[in-house]
Amino acid sequence: MNSLNIIVDFSTYMYFRELKDLARYDAFSRCTIFQGHPGFRECDSFLDKSQSLNCVYDMFEFVLSVEQDYGC
Repeated sequence: MNSLNIIVDFSTYMYFRELKDLARYDAFSRCTIFQGHPGFRECDSFLDKSQSLNCVYDMFEFVLSVEQDYGC
């Protein structure tokens, strides 16, 4: 493995870690007061890449719908 691959792998790892943190933050901190909302989907703390992306996307759509509903 050359140094470029190591840098790319580390960058990918850091990006994935940030996505997981974002998904967890949105699922557990910011949106927990809206758990009864039909757009809410709780995210597990053990997420693979696909689940992380899906969770971030779902929570993004959820936040947008809440902002539209409540004029935030």
